[in-house]
Amino acid sequence: AWSQYWHNRKNFNEDLDFLEAIDEETVKRRLVNNWSFYYNYLDFGFYTKQIKSFQNFFPNVKIYLQEDLKNSPEELINDLSAFIGIPNFKIDTNRIYNPSGVPKNNLFGKLWEINVNAKSLKKAKKVLPMRIRKYFSNKIMERALVKQELDFNTRKKLIEIYSDEIDSLYNLLQRDEIKKWQNV
Repeated sequence: AWSQYWHNRKNFNEDLDFLEAIDEETVKRRLVNNWSFYYNYLDFGFYTKQIKSFQNFFPNVKIYLQEDLKNSPEELINDLSAFIGIPNFKIDTNRIYNPSGVPKNNLFGKLWEINVNAKSLKKAKKVLPMRIRKYFSNKIMERALVKQELDFNTRKKLIEIYSDEIDSLYNLLQRDEIKKWQNV
């Protein structure tokens, strides 16, 4: 929920504060007015239903947690490579891909807004390969944005909302890390 919210804020697609954006009435109003389901931030955190849906359609599903990626990224990549049957490969684990947050200051904010919205950049899309555009876009993001940490009260509210889901997910996956999600 928090990550999806900041993704939308980063791209100037959300102007409400987080608690207002997850308010049940706000979500209902948006959905009735044909807003994308991407604005139903809380639904993204109900993983059990999503995992069970995959398991119903695919016989062999591999589940990783964010903690797996944070704590041992190389091990995760090697395990994933073996799972899908491709050779191991290296990734730059020091680089943050697709960061989110708020602009550090007005100059960076304007640069990022130009990057997101500028029509003049559409010409660059025709000329520059995606790899180069992504590289420069990421460099701007890294310099322009400051990650927003979840404050105590908001974390507590989210834990209350997801409490049953955390138990359900733990029962499904039997991963001790999931129980730690209930810690404020």
